Amino acid sequence: MSTIGAGATVRDCYHPVQWPSTNCPKVTFLPKGTAVHIICQRVGDLVYGTYGSSEVWDYVSVTVSGQTYEGLVADVNVYTGSNGLVADVCS
Repeated sequence: MSTIGAGATVRDCYHPVQWPSTNCPKVTFLPKGTAVHIICQRVGDLVYGTYGSSEVWDYVSVTVSGQTYEGLVADVNVYTGSNGLVADVCS
């Protein structure tokens, strides 16, 4: 399980399928410390965040107050304990 750094926006870059970026519609905002399950990872726009800069985006699943959300979060806003990939590449 990974956790959100200073807060992060979950984005829907799949309806329609598009390049991961901050232009994708917002699904929800996750506050600092929220635990997320990283399903897979893919490359997208370069983002600067809590843990530096990266083009890696994490497809996550998270349940907050009984509501489950899925979508992409910039990896630089997720503490994974690694600078590299920690999940399979999204297909």
